[in-house]
Amino acid sequence: MFSNGALETILCFQDVEQVHGTCSLVCKRWYHAVSSLKCTSVVRGSSKAPNTIFMGKAIVILHGNDQLVANIPFQMLTSLELSHQSGVQIIDLPLHSLKHLSLRFLRDLREITFERDYYSLTSFSIHSCSQLKLNNIISLLEKSPPTLEKFELSSMKQTIHISDGSFLMNVKRFDARLSDLGNLSILHNCTRLEYLDLSKWKTIKTKDLVPILQKNQLFTLSLWGCDTIDDSLILYLPKTLRNLNLSCCKRLTDAGIQQLECPNLVKLQLWWCNLTDDAICSLKMPQLESLNLNWAKEITDHSLSHISTFTSLSTLMLSKCSRISDRGLMQVAKACRLLQQVDIAECNNITDVSVLELSNCTNLRQLNFYRCSGIGDTSIVVLAKKLGHGLEGLNVAGTQCTDVTLRSVLLEHCTSGISVFNMSQCRISNDAVLDVAKVGCDLIHLVTLSFQGCDINIDAKEALQASLKHTKCLF
Repeated sequence: MFSNGALETILCFQDVEQVHGTCSLVCKRWYHAVSSLKCTSVVRGSSKAPNTIFMGKAIVILHGNDQLVANIPFQMLTSLELSHQSGVQIIDLPLHSLKHLSLRFLRDLREITFERDYYSLTSFSIHSCSQLKLNNIISLLEKSPPTLEKFELSSMKQTIHISDGSFLMNVKRFDARLSDLGNLSILHNCTRLEYLDLSKWKTIKTKDLVPILQKNQLFTLSLWGCDTIDDSLILYLPKTLRNLNLSCCKRLTDAGIQQLECPNLVKLQLWWCNLTDDAICSLKMPQLESLNLNWAKEITDHSLSHISTFTSLSTLMLSKCSRISDRGLMQVAKACRLLQQVDIAECNNITDVSVLELSNCTNLRQLNFYRCSGIGDTSIVVLAKKLGHGLEGLNVAGTQCTDVTLRSVLLEHCTSGISVFNMSQCRISNDAVLDVAKVGCDLIHLVTLSFQGCDINIDAKEALQASLKHTKCLF
């Protein structure tokens, strides 16, 4: 029989997934051997917030407050993922077989050091690591073979210089939102792109983007916040697109949208664009499943009448579309029975009348009626009864809803399904809050409950917080 040390050494050379799956189930001894591989660590610095992590022969997937570990004796590490860790300043990566690298929300990370001159990475993702020095990383990638299929360098808030984009030639997913990578010439050799996100690139020009659109069969394109994009781009959009985001493109007009022809499009985002009914009524995409027109303040019920022909819609976002009314929403509700998410926040012409019709869309999961002053208990009680435990998120803050809605949702119809419920700025009594506190144990999925701006006394607040220990209560 092997000693424990010998067994651990043998396990080091096995496939990672097999070790943590099959091998750990053989017997208690093997289970403890596998567990020790995960726990044995050598970390330089404080155990709570080390400033250096040496990743020798290691496998690490860490999120949130997970224990930081290193030098775990795995010989064939292929993936490294770190996210939401604080205090980590330097990561040393002498990893020869690394294929997937993901570093997200490491606010203190300043440097990554490498043992090799190149890596055959297929997935490279760095997001919101604002203090990280990227020069040596980009230099490493430029020396590496063009094996990358996914490249994400987003929310970095710094100028990043890439002199040679040949390492990107086989990339399928390119995400550089909220980052400045200079110009688009680095993508001119790409012919396999399927996903392209250049959101918030302030200097992007249509003429530089056109060659990329012509060479690739894109499925997803996001250009939200690209102030220089205008109507001329529309003619070059690939017919293969399934997901298009042109939100906050202020130079985009009705004339441009009227030329939009993407027969396979299932998701379209045009929020905060200067569009009118002429643009929306020109859309020819009955297969559309998701449409976001938040802040389209000029559209009216004429647009909703046309949207009602999109019978496959599951998501409809109309926040701050102040000119729409019950008439238009009722048309949509009657025709689009597959709706799952609806946002009509701050649409003051919407009342209980259209919400009652909306309640017949029994697939609804997420509803936002924030500051819809014409909505009250009448429609929300009916809606809660029909949707039952399928309702996951409901925002009725700033509406005419009262204790009647609170009891209907949390005590009667949606108890075990609701996860987010917002009744801020509503007329709520202390007695109703105490009634909710009594059944806190039944609200198993409730993550957030908000009563901000409601006149609730200290005793009711404390009782609710004591009962809903797993829920974030906001007052």
